[in-house]
Amino acid sequence: MELGELQRNWEEFGRIDPLWAILTDPSKKNNRWDPQEFFATGEAEIECLMDHVATLPLSLRRGRALDFGCGVGRLTQALCRHFEQCIGVDIAPSMIELAREYNRFGDRCQYHVNAADDLRLFEDGRFDFVYSNIVLQHIPPEYSARYIRDFVRVLTPGGMAVFQLPSEVAHGPVGPPHDTMFKARIAVSPSALTAAPGAKVQVEARVTNTSGRVWPVQSAAETKYRFHLRNHWLTARGEIRQMNDGRADLVEDLNPSEEITLSLTVTAPVEPGEYLLELDMVQEHVAWFKDKGSPTCRVPVRVTAPLDSAPLVAAPQPAAATSATGLKQPEMAMYQIPRATVIDLVTAEGARVLDVEEYASAGTGLVSYRYYVIK
Repeated sequence: MELGELQRNWEEFGRIDPLWAILTDPSKKNNRWDPQEFFATGEAEIECLMDHVATLPLSLRRGRALDFGCGVGRLTQALCRHFEQCIGVDIAPSMIELAREYNRFGDRCQYHVNAADDLRLFEDGRFDFVYSNIVLQHIPPEYSARYIRDFVRVLTPGGMAVFQLPSEVAHGPVGPPHDTMFKARIAVSPSALTAAPGAKVQVEARVTNTSGRVWPVQSAAETKYRFHLRNHWLTARGEIRQMNDGRADLVEDLNPSEEITLSLTVTAPVEPGEYLLELDMVQEHVAWFKDKGSPTCRVPVRVTAPLDSAPLVAAPQPAAATSATGLKQPEMAMYQIPRATVIDLVTAEGARVLDVEEYASAGTGLVSYRYYVIK
């Protein structure tokens, strides 16, 4: 994944469901996060972080702090309770726009878009503290390594950088598969639907593994790399209206050419109109099949006005189209850099790792660490 694609992904997350994209609590999907509750999680995280920093053998200056991958400022705002000035950077302009709207600390808290593959935006020795959590795990290693080098560069002498990064898969070599695995055929009957606004709609989809490789559900059961049938709601023109709200899990390995029927329950948009229900397979934390070139299934759905609503019925409309083109779904991929490589990288920049703690923010499927680096 190139940085331009990464920026497009997170710009879309910032436009559609920004708080959930930062903290992916399933119960908060589709803009269900309460902002006050959301920002309170940042305050709790930073309080615990600073308590741990206080136990380390250093005297930390409390001048200027950098929040790398700040999103809407969940942690930047919390850092303002501990530092004189805090600066947040993020690759997505939509996230930075929201961060500025949420800012409660005036000029003490500033936000910048950073789409570069480094931190050239800042001069050497600018910050006393750099923090990044659940960010580098979504950035390809060739870029995250450059950012780590620049964490050290922008630190003042004696300054500290704390960042989290997965090191390896927790339960053996079950990880992202070869791209040839991402091929599926999805068919739905009836080929067009009618539903009331906000109604629960059950869709039966026939999914065929058209790749030459097994979809390894059993071997992925103990990791985060599970397979699901998911959906998006699109406008009639193919633009995303609402991100995935339903999920049907694949519970057994599916061999090449095998077919399975999955039942997916989705929620119709609340505004009457003409929509497309797009169905796609996804491997969790790896990729949507569409993004690897597999065709999706698009089902025309008419959402009727409340007084004219009717139960889910077949409608005499054209058959659903399948397409591998159109608006690219935002992807939340996961990456790792081995612990030993991270330590070597920091040491080569003239800094040292003061502490490493296992930190499970990447989920149980990955071994993840939080690194405390002093310059």
